[in-house]
Amino acid sequence: MVSKPKLLFIFSNDFGEVVNANLFVQNQAFSAYYALPSRLSKYNDLEYVYALSYTDISDIVRHIDNIQPDIIFLCSGFLFSINRILTPEVLVALKHHINKKGIPLITTDPWLKFWKTNPGATFSLSSPSDASQRKELEKNLQQLQCFLDETFSDTPHLYSMPFQTDIVPSYSFYNPQCGLVGTKPPLPSDHMKDNWLFVISNEDWNLQVSTHKELFAQALTDRLVEVLSNEQNSVTFIGPEAIGPLFDTFFAQNDRFTFLPFCSFTRFQDIMASAKILIYWNILSSTLLYYIYLQKPHLFLSVGHQALLSGQLYEHFVKHVYQGIRPIILSVFDPFAIDVNDITEQFNLAARYIPLIEKYSASLSPEDIVERILSQ
Repeated sequence: MVSKPKLLFIFSNDFGEVVNANLFVQNQAFSAYYALPSRLSKYNDLEYVYALSYTDISDIVRHIDNIQPDIIFLCSGFLFSINRILTPEVLVALKHHINKKGIPLITTDPWLKFWKTNPGATFSLSSPSDASQRKELEKNLQQLQCFLDETFSDTPHLYSMPFQTDIVPSYSFYNPQCGLVGTKPPLPSDHMKDNWLFVISNEDWNLQVSTHKELFAQALTDRLVEVLSNEQNSVTFIGPEAIGPLFDTFFAQNDRFTFLPFCSFTRFQDIMASAKILIYWNILSSTLLYYIYLQKPHLFLSVGHQALLSGQLYEHFVKHVYQGIRPIILSVFDPFAIDVNDITEQFNLAARYIPLIEKYSASLSPEDIVERILSQ
């Protein structure tokens, strides 16, 4: 019997990178190992991977030596230093250690080679408020990005959308057998309601509050109150724990409102699968891939903090992630339809993103990619 390829995924602090890996390994004949930093490990409950934890490079090296993986994935090699998990020098040392052991190394790239293909683009940060400090940080990030592009210029890149580039060796994948393993059917009581799922990251919450002050919280609660005024609706809101007191004031007695200060990976998949519609604040989040796979309606109340890093980055992602289909972006300050069928029909959400699956599904399967890597 041929043994399953052993794949080791080493994660930065990014939740979206776990989504990419989950889509790659689910229902595939791999033995998948996830090495997770503390920020992610506390949310891990995945049963189809072997979970490991790490705090520094010595832990990572130990896991590599113990597992002896067939392939190592850095998720993402471009984020470890930005997330301040590994310094650039330590990251290079890790890459050299892996290369010396002769293990194929792959990295993901959250920017889809944007900074390399747009050499004139610069980082544009919203904080800190001090202009000189902000400019210095933007300059440092630009230099770090150039360093990382050079460091991984000879490392094959893995993309979870149909993105092709000649800049580096690259693979795009689509897992036709994924089916979002682990997703459970809605609870019986949920069949009575159309569940609206709202998701906002800590970064996007802070951005909205710093930009709009107390007006954002007021507008957000106004929209949620409106959605819940339709007796057919329920709301699940996933976001930072800091939002809890605000929601307690308005929705503590409403059994059709659920607030989760983030949750486990499996529960997140379950909630995504059972919701009727997804409302997001970040068009660049990899978690949206779940809704592309599920072919479910989703729209946005902001482009999100990542898209604001550069004026051209938003268009880059529209072209490659959404294949030219422009996301629907509404304003939290304006009322919108509170019936799922009405808002779906208004923006043609039922059919809008279906063509994406046709383009995504033309990519290689994870099994084909692993075969190609191991045969080189």
